[in-house]
Amino acid sequence: MGLGNPGKTYQNNRHNLGYLVIDAIGQKYGVSCHTRTKLYHWTSFDVRTTDQERLPIILSKPLTFMNNSGLAVRQILMDFEISSDQVLIILDDLDLPLGKMRLREHGSEGGHRGLKSIIELIGTRAIPRLRVGIGPQGENEAAEDFVLADFTTAEKPLLGQVVQQAANCALEWAIADSRQVMNKYNALDLRQTLDFQNA
Repeated sequence: MGLGNPGKTYQNNRHNLGYLVIDAIGQKYGVSCHTRTKLYHWTSFDVRTTDQERLPIILSKPLTFMNNSGLAVRQILMDFEISSDQVLIILDDLDLPLGKMRLREHGSEGGHRGLKSIIELIGTRAIPRLRVGIGPQGENEAAEDFVLADFTTAEKPLLGQVVQQAANCALEWAIADSRQVMNKYNALDLRQTLDFQNA
């Protein structure tokens, strides 16, 4: 589940990075979150695991707005009869720079209101999450203004790489050893990759 806010007003906001990653995964497999429930959009497809078994994947985007993301997560757990450790929450992180990401199996909300809502309504911190950096914000810029602003033209080349690598990370988390996936993607710094390509 990629967090964000529904509607055209927010579609290119930094706060909607989770939505962008879900869309990138869908494009890779030729699907989109076209099925709508009251609380979320969703679609599904199958992938092959490392053991060549077929694994169903659900892609979802909440329709509850960011601060009530827990409502959508709680509902999808009930609708598909899955546990919290089977859901990867993909979200933006103001404390990480654009180009870095952090995959974790559990932890606190870290000041993110969407994740806070999820933890409160699910009743556990043991829910996997992929934090994708969007920082740094301007020195005198309020956090709320920064996350609800669109990505800048200057950020877009790096953003494209970030979205694709975050999509890869989410897919690998689903089919491979999570510890190995953490080690691989938590060490990644796409800012360096872009600097090398532009050199």
